[in-house]
This record gives sequence, structure tokens and C-alpha cells, in this order.
Amino acid sequence: MDTSGVLLAAKDAATASLVNAQFQNKQVSKAYLALCLGTPQQQHFTVGGPIGQHPSVQVARVVDPDGLPAVTHVQVITHVCAWLQR
Repeated sequence: MDTSGVLLAAKDAATASLVNAQFQNKQVSKAYLALCLGTPQQQHFTVGGPIGQHPSVQVARVVDPDGLPAVTHVQVITHVCAWLQR
């Protein structure tokens, strides 16, 4: 399974430098909202594994045994079928 990053545009060089430093110093917290096909077996779970650079796509990341550790905490918010029936 592939994963990708975030695109952030700054209005000036000073802001870009500040935000870049925050990412490098791991001061940025990221949250994702995903629509998944199927139903997870658990409402809360954690996925972990090493993430590295894709071998042929420079901006893409993949699970790589030699990559950096990554952890994602997952919480199911709702099920689409239940949401569509409202």
C-alpha cells in the first residue's frame, strides 16, 4: 500500500521557512479523514511500519524495511451505509 504526503503553500519565504522547520522538528500533528471500502474489524486500532521513499517515484512513500518508523492511530467515525440511511 502506498502513502503520500502533504502539499502546503506559503505566501512568503519567511513563512515557508518557519513551517519547514516545524515539519523537520516534528512539531506538526497530522490528521486524515479517509473513506474506506469494507468494514474494519475494530473501531480503534494502530498501524505501524517503516516508511521509505518509493524506488521510482520521488514524491511517493512506501512501506520499506529500511525506512523510518511510522505509526498511525485509526478511529472509525461512521459507516457509510449507516450515514447514507439518515
